[in-house]
Amino acid sequence: MFVSPAFPQVVPAYGWTKVGAFARYEEGYGGAYIVVFPNKTRLFFTDSSPAVLEWIIVDKQEDIVRLNVSFLISDVATVYYPEENGTELPSVSKNITYTKTLFVDVNVYTRESFLNGEQIGKTCFWAEPYAMPNDTVTVTAPPSDLITGEVWYTSTITRFGKEIKIYGVVVYQLDPYASGNYVFDWHTGVNLQLTIFGYLPKMASGKQRLPREITLRNGTKYTITSEATMLLGEKLGMEGEYVFDMVDTNINLGSEALTEPTDNQTETTGNIGIWKYYPFLFVAVFTASATAFIIFRRKKLKHHTKT
Repeated sequence: MFVSPAFPQVVPAYGWTKVGAFARYEEGYGGAYIVVFPNKTRLFFTDSSPAVLEWIIVDKQEDIVRLNVSFLISDVATVYYPEENGTELPSVSKNITYTKTLFVDVNVYTRESFLNGEQIGKTCFWAEPYAMPNDTVTVTAPPSDLITGEVWYTSTITRFGKEIKIYGVVVYQLDPYASGNYVFDWHTGVNLQLTIFGYLPKMASGKQRLPREITLRNGTKYTITSEATMLLGEKLGMEGEYVFDMVDTNINLGSEALTEPTDNQTETTGNIGIWKYYPFLFVAVFTASATAFIIFRRKKLKHHTKT
């Protein structure tokens, strides 16, 4: 006997998943950004212009949407190369624009995502709508490290000239270690603030910084032996963690009603809106096969533990 879904109210909330729907974010917390190339060359941006992340739906087939995910940083960076035949190559500083674009296929309802047919875990660009305090939200899942969080609050804020209801998710898990905050639109589930965990940061010696000891809020000392990563962040070239805040979207937040993208909003022919940030780009291409190792400290986020 056919059993209907237990959550029929979820279905209309995903009506916004139309071709042309987009969301753009900036990394608004400053500090250092590290980008890693496949050949292990590293770019170290310090106090750079905001890192920009954008996703846009470029195709939809039944429950599967194809996202064009773009990541961009443009500023002065120091280039570190790996050792070549045991010799450390000198670093150089220059104006660099780093861009990376991926086409990610995502199941609208489960958020399971694939890159060139390879499963990379759940995306965190949206989550289930209508969540309430104490609900558990899965941020990402295997083959990425499992990251879950708890809904701590719902609230009403003013964004983009309108009041919208949101729910906030706090991630604080010890194995694998992850700490971050996520804010979702209550009606659509679209993410307004997200943390993406990329490659694990390395110490100056080039070794991983694990194990390491932290002190919990209650004074207990805990030894971290593993840290969470997201395959999406790694595929984009991110090292460490990036905290993004939404700065633009054409999705009708705060409502289940669908609005089509208008003519003056992002086109759906591949002209991704992220490019209007930098109309004349010089994309640096690196062919060197080396990098020195540098210290990168993940940005401090408040540790949330319940007492």
